[in-house]
Formats: sequence, structure tokens, C-alpha cells
Amino acid sequence: MNWCKNIFYSLQLTTIVLVIILPIFGEAQSTKYDSSFFLSSKKGLIGVIGKSISVSNPITGIPQNAAEKNAIEFEPFEGKFIRTISIKKLQFNKLLNDTSINNSNIFNQIGNKLHISTRQEVVKKNLFFKPGERVDPNLFADNEKFLRDLSFLQDARIIIVPVKENADEVDVLILVKDVFPIGGSVSEVNTNLFDMELNNDNIFGSGNRLKFQQLFDTKRNPKYSYGVEFLSRNIAGSFLNVAAGINFERPAFNSSKREENSYFLRGDLPLVSPYHPYTGGFDLSVNNTQNAYSSDSLYNQQLKYGYYNADLWIGYSLGAKERMLDNLGTRKRNILSARVLHRYFTVRPDTLQFLYDSRYNDVTGMLFSYTIFERDFYHTNFIYGFGRNEDLPEGFSLSFTGGWADRQDVSRLYIGFEYQRSYFNNKKAFLNYTLKSGGYFNRNQAEDISALASLELITPLKRLKKRNWFVRHFLSGSVTFQKFIRLNDPLRVSSIFGIPKIRNTRIDGTARLTINAETVFYNTFKLVGFNFAPFVFSNLSYLKLSALDPADGAVYSALGAGLRSRNENLVFGTMELKAYYFPKIVENMNSWNISISTNLRFRYQTDLIRKPDFVVVN
Repeated sequence: MNWCKNIFYSLQLTTIVLVIILPIFGEAQSTKYDSSFFLSSKKGLIGVIGKSISVSNPITGIPQNAAEKNAIEFEPFEGKFIRTISIKKLQFNKLLNDTSINNSNIFNQIGNKLHISTRQEVVKKNLFFKPGERVDPNLFADNEKFLRDLSFLQDARIIIVPVKENADEVDVLILVKDVFPIGGSVSEVNTNLFDMELNNDNIFGSGNRLKFQQLFDTKRNPKYSYGVEFLSRNIAGSFLNVAAGINFERPAFNSSKREENSYFLRGDLPLVSPYHPYTGGFDLSVNNTQNAYSSDSLYNQQLKYGYYNADLWIGYSLGAKERMLDNLGTRKRNILSARVLHRYFTVRPDTLQFLYDSRYNDVTGMLFSYTIFERDFYHTNFIYGFGRNEDLPEGFSLSFTGGWADRQDVSRLYIGFEYQRSYFNNKKAFLNYTLKSGGYFNRNQAEDISALASLELITPLKRLKKRNWFVRHFLSGSVTFQKFIRLNDPLRVSSIFGIPKIRNTRIDGTARLTINAETVFYNTFKLVGFNFAPFVFSNLSYLKLSALDPADGAVYSALGAGLRSRNENLVFGTMELKAYYFPKIVENMNSWNISISTNLRFRYQTDLIRKPDFVVVN
């Protein structure tokens, strides 16, 4: 069959690309590395800058073994009393894993002068323990991971120091290293348009964030627009984060034109540890478009909309007590959650009188879920970061969800489940697989049934021939099915479970198979504090168009390469240059595509629990 041949040829092409490129990188490391830089020999300020940006600045202490369980280093001190807690804040020229190294250059010196470091009381507010309490290895490990996940900290470690005078007591040292909090991004710039964001992720060392968005577009009416957001983290030590803001240049969901106005208030209470009793969140917003680009007739027919949204949920750990310390013991937890959501459209495009579009559905619902999970975390590096400590979860999660939902005056019962398992195999590779399914029942009939199975594999970090180069492979795949479609969108290739860059608004499917492969090469040298990681990738997706004919399908693929860069001392996200080649194109696509992304937030998702939700397959 033709579609089988297409899959075979695409896999062959992917293999050839990887086989050719991998040896090139491996052989390149056999040549002697020259770390000299012509400016470094100059005198005065130029010489100082030259030494600062010289690439002969490797990161030391790269781990070559498997990821290590976070709680192991705390286990020898289990049950001992905490005598004192002290906090040491490292400057940008220090390495957290080896504080004896002084990585001093002019840029780190400038950063240390300008930066207002995180206040000690802010760090203390984010600790799970106090003096006089006993050491619990798992609680300490959870706290260390939580500190690392704070966006205004580059990294954090908790070190336990025995007290010589009393074997039953220990002192606790908290090492934290900030990122330079002032950042921003330019999402688009040309002769007619300039769109940028400026933010301070740690205002005056408070741990709170203030963000400004600015847009100037000569083709827009009005030409100037803006957005403002303030985020207050861990209010009064409750771990509740609340954000409020306005945005008058938000991209509209139906056109991506920056003409949506949004007023919002959001809150998030994460489950910071399995021992924490509560979790939850809320999202309240009012949204509407204003005509900034189009003729009145086009805007009224296809682009206008307005809606308000209210989404609230809460979760409780069954049998848990108010204090985390009263819940120590087993890591296996049972969470009962409830969610209420309501989205109501006040304005819709005129064409919806004749055409159906699920994006404009009014939705009201109530969902309940029961989740049982057990998770531990292991630290490693060079996953999505460039040498900082990163955490990977090992364990399982099983959720059952049920409730009621009303979409466009169609009231139905909903039932779903999700199972997730992640672990390290005997070859030290990390595997994560997910099974989830859900659907509705209306008048004893099943409707909008969806199911998805996915698998992810991350190989161990391997050293190449040159000692400062490392490589890691990322493999993933998913299989998705739909049945009895009524109100849900059909399956698409342009999905996070497909190939997002392929535009296929007119191609709908009933089943989808996707395979992804990416190889990343890490170089531990820096240039002006920035690390660089070249990568190659391939994506293959088969979309089954007919439920009756197995051969009625289409194969889509993408091949390419790119480069990621990041300075771990800065709050800026990862920058990415990515080039795609599409052997098969649809609509008005080009075979080649180059994208430049800034402020990407690469971090492995390690949430212990999420709000009750419908199964998402697109």
C-alpha cells in the first residue's frame, strides 16, 4: 500500500540523516581544541572583555552516571533534630555544585553589581521545615526540587552538616543561586511592527514578577497597544500564587491578529509535596476583540467575538492533616478533586449562523476526579538545561474522572481515566508512558470517545570523543483514536501530538500515529555566558482519514536541524533557531521553513497532580 511505502521511505530518510550527522559530530571532537581568542591577548578593557567571552570556560563536574534519587543524600540524617538553618546566596561567578570555582568575568561582575538578590525571608518562606523539627529525607528532597523549580532561582541545594557537640542535631545550609531577573523577548520585528516584552521576575528580591508588553504596528488601528501583569508568589507562606493583569494586544484565537482585549485574575496552589494537604487554582477572565486590522464587514462576519470565563478547582489529600509534618510516611497519596467551569460567549462571528465551529461553544460543567499517585524525583542535568540540576519523576499516577458538561445546550455525562508511569530501566534510560481515554454519554449513546497512548524515551547522557561534547537522544510516539464524533474537533496533524508546523485546517482524521526523534549535542563551553546545543530531529505522522477504509490515510513528515542557546544566569528563556524540511506539503505551505523562537521555557513537567479535565488529543 502507498501509505506503508511512504512511512518506510520517511523512516529511511530519518535514519540516513542521523547516521550521517552523528559521525560528523563524533569525528569533529578528535581534533585538538584551540581555546585562544584574539581579543584575550589585548590590554585594558578590551582584553578583559576578550577573556570574558573566550570559549575556554568549561563546566566542571558533569555527571556520567545515572540520575540519582534526590532523597539519598539526606537519608543518613533521618530523624535528627534541626538546630539551625542558614542561607547562603551565591553570586553569578560561582558554581553551585562546586563553590570553590570562581568563574569571574566582566559580565558576571556587572550582574553582581546591578542585581538585587533574593531576600533571606523569601527563601525561608519557601522552606518546608523549621528549626527544632526532625529531618525527613523525602520532605527535604521535595523542598530542594521546589526551590529549583522557582523561576527566579537558577539552582538550589540543601546541605546537612552534622553537629559535633551533639550527634542528634544537625545544621542545615541552603545554597541558592539567583538568575538575573530582568529579561524580555522580541516576538516579532520588521519595518512595520515591533512587539516586545519586558519583565522583572524578582522585584527588589521579593520573588514577585512584573511584566510589560509593548506593541507598535503601523498597520494596526490604534498603532500602539500594551499589556501589564503582576504575579505575587507564595502569599503569606501559603504557596498560593496570584496573577492579575490586562492585555490589549493579545492574539485572537481565530486569526492570531493582536486585537483581543483581556482582563484576568488567576491563582495557582500547587501540590508542592505529596505531604501537602491542599491543591487548586482559579482562572477568571473577560475577553473581547476590537477591530484593529480588517474591514468592518470581514470583522463582523468572521473575526469578532467576546466571552467571559470562570474556572475553579480544589483538591484534597484524603486523610491528610493541616501541617505537612503530620503527614510524613508513605509517598502514596489519594487526592479527591472537584472543578467547576463556565465559558459564555456574548459575541460570535455572523458566519456561525450557518457554520459550526467548536471554538465558540458555550461550556458549563462540573468534574470530579479521584487520583492515586506515588512519585519520587531523581536529579540529573543536560535534559532541557545546560548544566543546572534538573529533576525527573519516577512513579505512577492513576486518575478517574467523572461529571457533567453542557456544550451548546447539549447536556451530557462525562467519564474518563488517565494512567501515567515513569521509571529508569536497567540501561539507565528514562521512560514515560501515558494511557488516557474519555467520552460522553447522552441518552444511552456514547459520543465523542477519544483515546491516546504515548511513550517517551530519554537516553543516558553520553560523552563523545572530545571530552567537552555530550549527546542525548529523545524518542517519543503516540497513537490516537476517536469514535462517535459529535461536538469534539476531529484529529489533526497540526497538533502537539502530531506535527504542529503543518497547517491542515481542511484535513480531518479519525486516527493518528506519530513518531518523533531528536538528537541533542551539548557543549560545555560558554560564549559570553551562553551555552549552545545543536540538534537534529525528525517527525513522522500518519493520519487516518476514514473510519471504514484502513488504506484511506495520509503520511506527513518533517526533518530538520537547529541550535538552542541559553545563559543560565539570566531569566531569559532558551533561544532556538530551527529549520524544517517538509517532504509533503498542504495548502499554501512551503517545503522549507525557518523559525526563530525566544524565551522558550524548557523544563520537564513534574506536576504531582493536575486539575480534573477532559481528555485532550489535539
